[in-house]
Amino acid sequence: MHGLPPVSLGAGFGTVLPGGPEFSEWLLESPYGRWIYKNHMGHHVLSGQCNYNVCCPGTDHLLGTYVSTEFWQDKMRPMPLNAETRGPVVGPQSHGGVPQLPTREAYQAARALRRQMNEGPGGGGDGSILANGGTLIADAYSEEPEPVSV
Repeated sequence: MHGLPPVSLGAGFGTVLPGGPEFSEWLLESPYGRWIYKNHMGHHVLSGQCNYNVCCPGTDHLLGTYVSTEFWQDKMRPMPLNAETRGPVVGPQSHGGVPQLPTREAYQAARALRRQMNEGPGGGGDGSILANGGTLIADAYSEEPEPVSV
């Protein structure tokens, strides 16, 4: 997810022990690994305001900070133009139910549809108030920069 390779056991769960790389790969591809990966994606999609516990996801259910994939998946955005990343996304290879980033075109189409629905009869106005009662503070996508040609 963060574009980082598997972490060594000296710094956390990892791949130094015999069978470690195979176990790490198996865990990431297991139903639990895909679920925990989705849980962590939701944490980032919703600006770090929920799904805090990657190692102990049950805690989110106890504290009321768990948000299901169905709620946040439509809020995913493509990478901003000219965004710098540390490396490719490292996720489950099978994508077994793990949401993928939308293309820029799909995101723009969905955004236009939401705007059209909000501006219709009984629509939500300018969108500065979010559905859950929060207020939109900043939106990195509010103005699309012109692509830089080299």
